[in-house]
Amino acid sequence: MRLTSGAVVAELRLDEIAPDFERAELRLVKLVPPVASCELRFFLGDERPSARTPITGDAFLGSLFLYGVGVPPPAAGTGIEPSQWSARDVGLNVTARLLLYLRTRRPRAIPLSAACLDERGADIADPGVECASVELVVS
Repeated sequence: MRLTSGAVVAELRLDEIAPDFERAELRLVKLVPPVASCELRFFLGDERPSARTPITGDAFLGSLFLYGVGVPPPAAGTGIEPSQWSARDVGLNVTARLLLYLRTRRPRAIPLSAACLDERGADIADPGVECASVELVVS
């Protein structure tokens, strides 16, 4: 999936989370690093977040800063091993923010959306971030 600004990236079932969890993590599965650095901000229930969406409310789960690799990956068949472009799982600890949300809101199924920002904090419609999925892992 390609992460774009203002898009829903997952549907979360908050009503299925045990209230006594110790850790919550948003996991970007098989993330391929972008060429340019960017920030991803994640929000619950706001289906069109942007750089102007407040990060002080309980719907804000957290930010993930991705440092770009600076150049596109080598073309297939060049013999260059694309290690810095290799897909990897990246986690973002959202324990405190999710607990705050669950204390102030009724748990239910809810969309998780992302706002994508450049290094200056301006919206980027498409930062070139690819991953297999975005998941909430609770333990």
